[in-house]
Amino acid sequence: MKERGLRSGKSLMLPFLVAGLFFNSSFPLTAQIPQVPHKIHFAGMTLTVRDDARTEIQKDVDALTRSPKYFNIKVERALTYFPIIERIFEEEKIPQDLKYLVLQESALIADAVSSSNAVGYWQFKEATAVEFGLKVDSRVDERMNIVSATRGAARYFKKSNTFFNNWLMVVQSYQMGIGGTQRLMGEEHNGARHMEITPDTYWYVRKFLAHLVAFSQPIGGKAQVQIEPVMVSTGGSLQEIARQNGIAAEQLKEYNKWLRSDRIPDDQPYALVVPKGSVEVASAPSGQRPQRKPSLPSGLVTETVRLNGLVALKSERGE
Repeated sequence: MKERGLRSGKSLMLPFLVAGLFFNSSFPLTAQIPQVPHKIHFAGMTLTVRDDARTEIQKDVDALTRSPKYFNIKVERALTYFPIIERIFEEEKIPQDLKYLVLQESALIADAVSSSNAVGYWQFKEATAVEFGLKVDSRVDERMNIVSATRGAARYFKKSNTFFNNWLMVVQSYQMGIGGTQRLMGEEHNGARHMEITPDTYWYVRKFLAHLVAFSQPIGGKAQVQIEPVMVSTGGSLQEIARQNGIAAEQLKEYNKWLRSDRIPDDQPYALVVPKGSVEVASAPSGQRPQRKPSLPSGLVTETVRLNGLVALKSERGE
């Protein structure tokens, strides 16, 4: 979670470094690019999108869907992880529409790290993660645990909504903080169920609406890789748990990057994610990971570069 006091304006397009991407063509991008409607129904609210704002948001939708290969990678990840997120949001009474924010934050890459050192699926900084109940120490980093991190995000959403009673302002606060949102927006929209989206709407909110439009229709069906969280309260070895579940230990480790070793601590219950399938998972660059040449779908021309001692892939516009 990043708390930066930026006002409305153009968002910066940061270089996208990809390591170990895997492409699955089972879920093709729909032939027609989703179009931003005049009205968006979101979390019990009706958002009227002004024409000039529609143009700006549509540019983001077009960018998100420009490359079918990369779009489908995100769709496949969403099919894998959304069932867990949806279950937790239902239990925590969080509107399901907020699940699309995780695609904006991390593209559902467990070990994604931002330039401000926000980590994991929901991009928590360490202090904020601990504040909302996540454990970060020498043995575990629950920011990279889909169950724990989603619980933490849900707690933040609920706290923010006690101030605003407006889920769209909650989205804005996720980037700039509750205090920053209060200072920028005042109390005019507290409790609002109808809002107008204009080019002056905070850039992060407009980008979120682009993700909502781009991904809400294509995501459906069954994931090639299904995962199931299993609560482990007595600790144990990943190798032994993998053997008991009939999967490779390396595959189990790929879905549980929150563990800093091959053993689960026994100091508290932890949600271990057990995959059913054999699709490779994308990894974000990290200084603690072994260097390796990232793999991409065949036929895609790429250029490798070295940044901070890591091998990465240089992306082109739209990738």
